[in-house]
Amino acid sequence: MPITTVQWEWEEAFDKYGFGDGDGLVMTHEVVDLLEEQFRYTVYTQGGIHNHFIGQIDTGGQVLEFDGYPEGGQDPRKMLPAHVVRALDETFGPGVEIGQP
Repeated sequence: MPITTVQWEWEEAFDKYGFGDGDGLVMTHEVVDLLEEQFRYTVYTQGGIHNHFIGQIDTGGQVLEFDGYPEGGQDPRKMLPAHVVRALDETFGPGVEIGQP
């Protein structure tokens, strides 16, 4: 079976128009899984005629609201704690392969 390489950025999971406006492979669930499993955050997603994206994160001490970045301007790199951004970059950054061979 041939292998398909898809390049994406974790920030697309917060973008209403990310992942080809939702018409392609949507990886929002991978980002949600990391946030919920590694950091024990409660993540709420939104969706509709466009991409399925992260709309809110409850960190257990703070609720972060996202309005479909970049539309609403809430850059997840600036809103999330630095250690979370590092983990997302290490897990989903350029050159990182995920999935099954």
